[in-house]
Amino acid sequence: KASENPQEAALQCLKQTMDTCGLEQIKQALEASIPPGASIGELTAYNDSNLTILYARIPPKFESAIHNHTLFACMGQLSGQEDGLLYKESKDGLKVIATTELKPGQVQSLDVDAIHSISNPLSTVSSAIHLYGGDYKNVTRDRSLWESTSKKKVDEKKKVAR
Repeated sequence: KASENPQEAALQCLKQTMDTCGLEQIKQALEASIPPGASIGELTAYNDSNLTILYARIPPKFESAIHNHTLFACMGQLSGQEDGLLYKESKDGLKVIATTELKPGQVQSLDVDAIHSISNPLSTVSSAIHLYGGDYKNVTRDRSLWESTSKKKVDEKKKVAR
């Protein structure tokens, strides 16, 4: 049952909301929840200890660092496109195990232990709604980054704010 699995329940709720409300209406509601003049990127629309909702506005041609979240994540693409790479850790660093391409109306879910990177291959801003299974603001210190070329985990002392 979805109600017994918070990640599956969040994904099903996201799918149903996107199908019922429409992508443009969701985008407008998220835009209204963000203060005027807020910078592009992931913006918090809602946050508590069990759920964080982010409005992700991804700049043209953007490529993220390889990272994890330490929370499950469900993403619903509202406009544009988000490409992703999913990785698995090995003794030699990271190996790509899957690729994704999210287009408007599509959703995906990432497990708590997922390691991934995202990119916007388009020349326009892409937008998505991201649901995280917990307080996203309080897990940033627990997150990790990996070097994009060597695929080795970044030393804790060298981590940058994200």
